[in-house]
Amino acid sequence: FGLATNAQGIYVIDCQSDVLVIQNCRLEATLVVINPGGGSRIAGQVNWRPAVANYPALLVDKQLVLAYDDTPLDESALGVNFNPPSTPYNGTGDNDQLDSYPSLITGLVYVADDVFSYGTHSTIDGVLLTNVKLQSQFGATLELRYQSIYYDNAPPGFQSGEKPPRVQPGSWRKIVN
Repeated sequence: FGLATNAQGIYVIDCQSDVLVIQNCRLEATLVVINPGGGSRIAGQVNWRPAVANYPALLVDKQLVLAYDDTPLDESALGVNFNPPSTPYNGTGDNDQLDSYPSLITGLVYVADDVFSYGTHSTIDGVLLTNVKLQSQFGATLELRYQSIYYDNAPPGFQSGEKPPRVQPGSWRKIVN
């Protein structure tokens, strides 16, 4: 989280055209990814949901590769405690490395360019929005489980009552904080 956490769990990553790889982790945050390099991807296993229930999990202003799979995120295999008391999973935290979590993204994922799914079984429990195209290659399966919360109660920057949800014009811009 760096030196300070954001109360709503929103974090901006400016990749400056470098490749960003998110893998083998548990996130409770909204990531806003700006200028990711080609080949930026989500890989391995992830358990990801936004910190605020109807907020997006991920916003990307370029293309993205989904290459994470449905193998559970396993603490003992990776030697990491993914649910410490400071960030409990479903209300339960501990100090051991004995737990495992489903590998999926829960929430709204918005990608302004192409989305590529490669050779894995990836799951999004929410909504996937892209302005261009979705390509599945090399035997990939992308399982999309629609959740109506994003239609009924659109997150900031998206229009309510739109099916599918759409980015609100003028809401995708850089603001100096």
